[in-house]
Amino acid sequence: MEILLQCLNWVTTSISVRLSKWVIGQLSYFRRAQAAVTNILNYEINAALVRIQSQNGDQRHPRCGLQEVLKRNSMFYIDSSTQGQIRDELFQFLIFGHETTSAGLGWALKHLADNQAVQARLRSALVDAFGLDKPGLPTASDIASTDVPYLNAFIAEVLRVLYPGPVAFRETITRCQILGVNIPAGTPVLLVTGGPSHLQEYYTEYGSERKSKRWDTNLAPLDQFVPERWIRSDGTFNAIAGPSLPFSTGARGCFGRKIALLEMKFMISMLLLSFEFPELESRLSTYGSTDAQIRRPTQCYVQPM
Repeated sequence: MEILLQCLNWVTTSISVRLSKWVIGQLSYFRRAQAAVTNILNYEINAALVRIQSQNGDQRHPRCGLQEVLKRNSMFYIDSSTQGQIRDELFQFLIFGHETTSAGLGWALKHLADNQAVQARLRSALVDAFGLDKPGLPTASDIASTDVPYLNAFIAEVLRVLYPGPVAFRETITRCQILGVNIPAGTPVLLVTGGPSHLQEYYTEYGSERKSKRWDTNLAPLDQFVPERWIRSDGTFNAIAGPSLPFSTGARGCFGRKIALLEMKFMISMLLLSFEFPELESRLSTYGSTDAQIRRPTQCYVQPM
């Protein structure tokens, strides 16, 4: 998987995608890695089919997303073409779910260290939520079942400025207008997820009827890290406070969105309740990034205390 991800990053960041794709396709280690992943995915698809056939509607067995998709579409047998389509979907999930959470945690730690007031408020919110009357750290069940609005707001703000997937792809199904430009139906549209959500100059006069869905820039400029922009006046978390698409949306949105958010809640809660992260020298905390399939920080240093 590491080999395929590295090759995909090479293609994505190359000057000539077509040439890079051809060159990588000639590499023996790439072909071996591709064959290994194909065999593993085919095995899992066939194993899911066997489980469906053996269960006969019994819901007591552990379920998975693949098994649910096959069952929902009454796929007790699939031909090679359909299996190839399912395999491609699974491969996409593996690619985009491989390192996105770790990249998100890297950015989260940088923002915690550079925003000491945010770190203090988040730690206080976690202590209030989980209490200090119990020894040790909260359990996974505690973290998963406890609503901590400021933790959700912090994660949402990290993802807003992180934009782990730099672009999203869609195709118009009807004639529409985007920023004053008429777009016919059936047009592929590339959505740049990083920029419009936190760069003021991209807010134009077009779409003025959607002003209610824009960020309230009176609270804080869009280029500043401010989790409070996600908190309502009553203290609850507002997941749709403004435009942000870290997981895309709709039927083609991120399949692993919930598990990714849960993993970030686990890690951030455990780290903040165990350590303090002091601010580092500016030379150790620049915000440069390596952009490929995943946007990762080029510098991610911490000094836990």
